[in-house]
Amino acid sequence: MMALQISEWNQARKDYAEETQILIRLKADFEENQIELKKNEANYQEILSDMRSSLVIIETEPDSYLDELIRK
Repeated sequence: MMALQISEWNQARKDYAEETQILIRLKADFEENQIELKKNEANYQEILSDMRSSLVIIETEPDSYLDELIRK
């Protein structure tokens, strides 16, 4: 009976250690994903800004293009 209790306790300790490692990895993955999401958001904002500038150029008469818009 005592050997069974020790075995169960040891297994519970191993399970807890494994669970802790899984949670640590999940947290690290989550933090990496947040960083990547922020980078992507910044890239998309830049693309959106470029698209808006392109629309201004497209909708403007050729003689009135602003040099600064074309050089962006």
